Amino acid sequence: MDWKASHFVGHHLALDFVNTIGDRHERPWEDRIATPEALASWCGAALAFHDRPPVPDGPVTLTDDGVALVRDLRESLLASVLDRRTGASPDGTQMAALYGRVHEGLATGGIGFADPGTGAAAAVLLRLDDPAVLGFLAWQGIDVLTRVPPRRLGACPRCGWVFRDITKAGRRRWCSMAACGNREKARRHRAAGTQS
Repeated sequence: MDWKASHFVGHHLALDFVNTIGDRHERPWEDRIATPEALASWCGAALAFHDRPPVPDGPVTLTDDGVALVRDLRESLLASVLDRRTGASPDGTQMAALYGRVHEGLATGGIGFADPGTGAAAAVLLRLDDPAVLGFLAWQGIDVLTRVPPRRLGACPRCGWVFRDITKAGRRRWCSMAACGNREKARRHRAAGTQS
């Protein structure tokens, strides 16, 4: 897949992960991480886009079973983010499952932590294998659920993608003005023209 900036509009790695489904309001979904190769490709692109260290060279040992677990994590994380938008506290069972994935990634040496100069630990993906990728993405999920204020979590009404609203006024509505925002404006313009 040719990853573009338009695939990374969530302003948080976990939200961009959740957005690896094309348009959530259209069926069938376009799943952009449906294979081990696609997931490895997304990991590399997402790390680069978010200015994270690349995964050191080494074999990619992601499996189809691991991809299935990653896809389950994505849907679970989406549900948690949408709940969090309402001001609900993160679900204890979900958080325990996320921490369990992080523990497994750490225990197998697939993820580590580094201080990016902010004083806060940032997860670093060290390998492309199932426990490492699951642990790394779980850590990103924990971060978004515990550190992003609910009022700053949004969901695009047109495509269903989620995002962190970093605007000063906190009024971001669309995943991207260039994509869904313009399409919605064009739709309203056409609708207004047919009414006159």
